[in-house]
Amino acid sequence: MADATILEPVLPASPGKPAAYRKLLRNPSVVFGATIIAIVLLMGLLAPWLGTIDPTAINPIARNKVPYLTARRDAQIQFEASDFAQAAKLYSQAVTLDPFAGRLGSSYEQYTAGTVMLETAERLVVEDKEPALQQFLLLVGALRAMCDTGRAPHQVLDSFLLRSLSVAGYAPSFAACANCGLEGPHRAFSPAAGGTLCPGCRVPGSANPAPETLLLLGALLAGEWAVVDAAEQRNRREARTLVAAYVSWHLERALRSLPYVDGG
Repeated sequence: MADATILEPVLPASPGKPAAYRKLLRNPSVVFGATIIAIVLLMGLLAPWLGTIDPTAINPIARNKVPYLTARRDAQIQFEASDFAQAAKLYSQAVTLDPFAGRLGSSYEQYTAGTVMLETAERLVVEDKEPALQQFLLLVGALRAMCDTGRAPHQVLDSFLLRSLSVAGYAPSFAACANCGLEGPHRAFSPAAGGTLCPGCRVPGSANPAPETLLLLGALLAGEWAVVDAAEQRNRREARTLVAAYVSWHLERALRSLPYVDGG
């Protein structure tokens, strides 16, 4: 019996996808990357319909402008930014235009009074990285008043302390009753109550300053320097004692630099 030859037909190669292409399709990383590129290209093509503003209306100079400092001769700084914390991160250097060191350092009275002002401002500005423009302007104005006007340092200090506490929300009352609002003048004074008290609101431990002293305190708060200059020495000393007590009460502890100030 003759050997039977089995002929197997040879099929032609399939005209399908190349082997390299099939390998790429089986790679998840390639598929993911291609999908991302396709999405980006699609967003670019649809950008004119997806945009919320007209690109030609954007001012790159104004938009990319960083918050800047407006510095004046006395080193007053004003941040032109709504977010102080974000603005502060953009600065790597600050230059002091007028440090007051040469003028304050030449006088013991001015130096110690300036130290008390700085400590008070630091204690009243309790929120970190938050602007306190009023406190800053008040501090610079007080330092300049001592250096440029020749006014007695202890007078400028007392005025600064009263005004600084007022800006912080602890404004004292030297005419009307701090409790009921009854117009004075009144004789009783209590730092804890917020100023002068009428006879009906008087609390135990209230001081009884002279009427001239209360008038002087009101002048220091309002900046009426003619009244301050006309005050007698005993009234000035009594006013300083009341100011120190008022500051210590509302700051919850005494200023460490205040005892070094010469009463003058």
